[in-house]
Amino acid sequence: MKYQLEFIFGKLSILYYILFLLVTCVLCKYGSIRQLKFAFLALGILLVLSLCIWIGCLIAEKENPLKMKGALRKTVFGTELLILLVVTVGCISYIVYTAIPYNGALSWKVDSLFKTKKIEYEHNNFFRDGAEGLIKDVNKKLKLPDELYITDSFEMSFDKDGTITRVSAYLYGQNEKGKDKTYLIDYDIDKSDKIVVQIAGYANADYDDDKKLDPMFTILEKSDCKMQVTQWNLDYAFADNPPEYEILYYGKRSFASSEGLVYLPGDVDGDGEVGGMTDFTALDSGGEALGYEVSLYLPQDESVTPVRYMMEPEYISPDTISQNEQAEKDSQAKEQGKENNTWTVDTDGSGVVRFFLNEQKGWKLSVVDAALGTRYYKLETTSDGGYNWTTVNEDPFDGNGGVGEGIQFFDEQFGFIGLSGASQTHSSIYVTKDGGKTLKEIELPMDTVTEYPLHMQEYGFTLEDYQYLEMPQQDGENYTIHVMTQSGETEGLVFTSEDQGENWIFTGVFDENDLS
Repeated sequence: MKYQLEFIFGKLSILYYILFLLVTCVLCKYGSIRQLKFAFLALGILLVLSLCIWIGCLIAEKENPLKMKGALRKTVFGTELLILLVVTVGCISYIVYTAIPYNGALSWKVDSLFKTKKIEYEHNNFFRDGAEGLIKDVNKKLKLPDELYITDSFEMSFDKDGTITRVSAYLYGQNEKGKDKTYLIDYDIDKSDKIVVQIAGYANADYDDDKKLDPMFTILEKSDCKMQVTQWNLDYAFADNPPEYEILYYGKRSFASSEGLVYLPGDVDGDGEVGGMTDFTALDSGGEALGYEVSLYLPQDESVTPVRYMMEPEYISPDTISQNEQAEKDSQAKEQGKENNTWTVDTDGSGVVRFFLNEQKGWKLSVVDAALGTRYYKLETTSDGGYNWTTVNEDPFDGNGGVGEGIQFFDEQFGFIGLSGASQTHSSIYVTKDGGKTLKEIELPMDTVTEYPLHMQEYGFTLEDYQYLEMPQQDGENYTIHVMTQSGETEGLVFTSEDQGENWIFTGVFDENDLS
């Protein structure tokens, strides 16, 4: 009887052990799933019980399994040991594999163990300790970089007494060894009384001075947040739920309205001088105020205008704003020309079309008049990267209006410019050989067409319907134009020029859906 118990529980122990390891592997790979957690605990208990009974039987029989008699028993026992060894080594190897980053749930647990810190929040009153109290507490544990930056924003919520209830911030900086470090800071008083900080050794950091964290502390030190909160508290004295307040910091921001703006005197940038605009009345005539700013507001009541504290704000005139916007559009056009040798169309509805041959030389179609979807253009050029533009052609399309289709030059003299109708069913392409001073409309020999697109007759089209010309494409020394019934069609006629657009010959049809 004892031998039977020994045999049964010996085999059960092996089975439970193998199952326990397999379930452990699955947990390490996919994480804590309710059914798996139950199986893990149940198998662990069964394994311990069966081992205890098996070992008890061995002791009662005074039998050493390593010195058992009989060739068959020795063979079986050896086979079992081998199976246990293979399963153990395999499962342990797999568990180690799941601990490698991105290979399983265990890797995130390991990462959290080493990179997540929970810190006591001692300086947790905004009125008494300020926002800087958070940094002091974290710095005790982690030794933060001397200069910190925000990746996006710094948010801190507190109640009417100043008790901080929530914090959310993503900071980065270089430690004393010059290595980038990031700190994802999270605090929620409803979840824990500790600050949770996730540390990483890498950052998509540009160390933009506009995102420095220290200016926030300088502004808050001079602000009247407590007095403002006291005033708001009076307004909400009889509210069912006491309000919660929040400060929000993005670094430098710009504002086109003076509403809510409060000027604070001080040297926020640390250059030893106090400068910038001291009041915001200039904004009534346009322009923007740009500078470090901290907002104090009530998240639950959007009708209350936030108080926006600014220190050393700079006034940006409307002319400067326009120049900066144009410079940004020119920069995008340069990038497009460099990467794809193509043009850009302003997305603000102005209809301006830009093309840059290189960093310095460029052209643009500027709208001089518009009515009912039809625009009339002038052609401008620049030789200094867009700082100065001069009109090279007052009426590039001979009085015709439409929508600028594109600009593309291949050197400083030779290029194509397109104009389409608002319906995108017809367009014209013009060629220039003198940098845009004169343009000649391209006329294609439609009467020489001898082949037609596959679905032309099926759709009821005639040759006269093919009036939309795409901008020419360069093909070695030659240039081709696709002609369609409207913009976006996937089949049409092809014309080719071998003399830079002077003459064109019909060379066939195209079908973008034909994969043969």
